[in-house]
Formats: sequence, C-alpha cells, structure tokens
Amino acid sequence: MNIKHIWNITDNDTVIVGLGRFVAFYKLFPYISPYIIFLSIVIVLLITRVYLIKKDYIDYILVIFISFFAGLKRPFSCDLIGYKWMFENYENLSLINTEPIFLLIAKIVHLFTDNYIFFFLIYEILTIILIYLSIKKIFKEPNDSYILSWFTFISFPFLFLNSFGVLLRQVLAMALFIYAILNWFDGGKKKSFLFFILSMLSHYSAIFAFFILCFTYILYHKVDFIRKNIKYILIFLIIFSILFSTYFVKLLLIINYIPLIGNIFEKYLIYFHAKEVTPVVKLLTFNFFGLLAIIFINNEGKENRDKLFRYYCMLFVVGVVLLNSTCAYGPISRMSFYYLVFIIILIPYISMCFYKYIQNINFFIYTLLLIIFLYGLFYIDPSNGNYPFLPCQSLFCEFFYNIFD
Repeated sequence: MNIKHIWNITDNDTVIVGLGRFVAFYKLFPYISPYIIFLSIVIVLLITRVYLIKKDYIDYILVIFISFFAGLKRPFSCDLIGYKWMFENYENLSLINTEPIFLLIAKIVHLFTDNYIFFFLIYEILTIILIYLSIKKIFKEPNDSYILSWFTFISFPFLFLNSFGVLLRQVLAMALFIYAILNWFDGGKKKSFLFFILSMLSHYSAIFAFFILCFTYILYHKVDFIRKNIKYILIFLIIFSILFSTYFVKLLLIINYIPLIGNIFEKYLIYFHAKEVTPVVKLLTFNFFGLLAIIFINNEGKENRDKLFRYYCMLFVVGVVLLNSTCAYGPISRMSFYYLVFIIILIPYISMCFYKYIQNINFFIYTLLLIIFLYGLFYIDPSNGNYPFLPCQSLFCEFFYNIFD
C-alpha cells in the first residue's frame, strides 16, 4: 500500500528530520490507530496484572500479545526484506558473515515450514520473553514501576519498534545482554556467562559491548579514584564524546588491522563510511536522561537495590557516551543500544526518587513516553524517505487499512 499516494504526501514531507517528522501528522493520523489500540491493550493488561488480577498468567497473555502483534508481519523495511532473503537462503550463508543463532533459528523453522513469517515470530517471542524476564528480575513484584518499565520499552523506538521492523538480530542480542548483566548481579554468574555468549552468537557487535562492559566494570570496582569521582568523570565523558565524536570513529578503524577480528567484522566496516547523522532530538533526549542518571548515581540510598540501580544508571550513561561518540554514523551508533536499554530501569527509578516530591511525576513521564512513541512511528527510512512503520504492517492490522482503501 502506497501511503504517499493515499494521503497525497510529497517527498518534501518525508525527508525532514528532528521535529519535522511530524510535518505530515494530520495526514497520517488515521494510520496510527492500530498502534494506539495496541498500546491501550498493553496498558489494560498491565493495570489488570498490578491492581486487579495478581496472577502470572496475565504476564503470559501480555508477552503473547506483544509477540504476536509485532511478530506476525510482512517484510516492510529494508532490514526485514534482507532477513527474509537470508532466511530463504540460509544454507548458503557462512558463520563469518551470519551469526549462529540466526542460522539455527532459520534451520529449525525450515524443519516445519518455509514461511518467513514464522521466522519473524520466533525472533519476536524470544526478544519479548527476555525483556519480560529482565523486568521481572528488576521488579520482583509487579507494581507501578513494573508498568512504567514496560511502557518505556514500548515507547522508545530503539527497543520495541526496532524489534518490530528493523534490527531483529541486534534487539535479541540486546535483550540477551541485559538479562546476562542482571543475572550477574543477582548471583547467577554461570547463567550470566551463558547469556553473554548467546548474545554474541546472536549479533557479533555484542562482542564489543562485552569488552566495554568488562573494561567499565574493572575500572569502577578496582580503581577507587574513579568510583569516588564517577559523577564528574561521566559528565566529562559526555562533553568530550560530543566534541570529539569524529576522532572516536576514526580510531575504531584500527579493527580492520586486527587478525581474525578484522575478518569477522569486515561486513560492518562499511558502516564507518556511511554517514547518517543522528537526529538532534534523539541526542537531546538521551543526554537529558543521561544527566538525570548521573544525578542518581550519587543517591545516598543504602539498600542493595539502590546500589544496583546506581550502577545501572552508570551503564546507561556509558550508552549515552557511545551514542554521542558515533552520532555522525547512524549504523555504528547502534552499539550504544546495549547500554541505552537500561532506560527501562532508569525511568522507573526516576519516578521512585521523585514521587515523594512531585506526586504527579508519573503523569508527566507517561505523557513524555507517549510523545516519544508517536515520534518513533514517524521514523523516516534514510534509504528511501518513507515512513516504514506507517501504515502498521502487523497482520493483525490489515483490516484497519481496508477501511481506508
């Protein structure tokens, strides 16, 4: 369906970035309705789980609903078209250029069907289950923070929408990565290493994320000066990463000269030459939350949970620094996702810390998240200037668009 033709949208309407994404809002609003209905059902299920029926089976319904809404889809983006081709030709792919998890899932699905939709569905189910397990591990009992964490996952485009239509492999790797970290601090060291390995096998970029995590962990826990001055160090890194982002990307090119590593990541080196500037609105949003995270790092709470939350805040700031450092190279900036995912912990933590001072804080947070969600729906594919998420390509939503035809 040609959404440009239906709503008489010109190319000028689709090439503007930043706040200009909303330039065609009034023309495209009818196509947002399936997402609003989807979000409303998610909220109803969460409220039911927390306040009405406090049973685990509501969680299972929630996981199934999100997975099937986002998993049953046609290949509507360049990435999904590529995944479809890879799925159909998986026997011709090599482990050097394609991750083992991708090949394994493709092979298992092909044992039962050649339909690529089931392949997409499996990826979505695995991703949503891992997010569910992560949220449940953070918030032992479903509460307001539990609702807010899910709402955050749905709202930020690099999380739910990326799993829906852009980065299937990396979002699964990201979900495995955060679950591994949470298990590490929950005492499950062996389980943690298993999920770190699975993350790397799902997307090779997780190898870099793991090395960054080890480096950060060692510095923070072994160097007293860094731990005591972490607030000022992180502020300096945020500023430094913005000012010298170009030099950081050039430094990463040394990967090309490292034996074996350079061969494995050869297909990613093209990203270093694909300049795609990160929208200013996105940078401002994450840097704003990064500064809030730095404030909470010095929170004086004595409970073990507060200490863990402060460390998760620090990891989120690491993601902000990575985003700033690579802001001129969109594909490379995706490395930051492995740490920006801690936004699903940070935002509920912000609510908990501010609630005793501003009782309406949740209303403002939910409003902001809704705006972010709508903003993400207006994502513009730089390769063709189209809105890939409008109309919604979930198979559940086709009857909506038949009404407009």
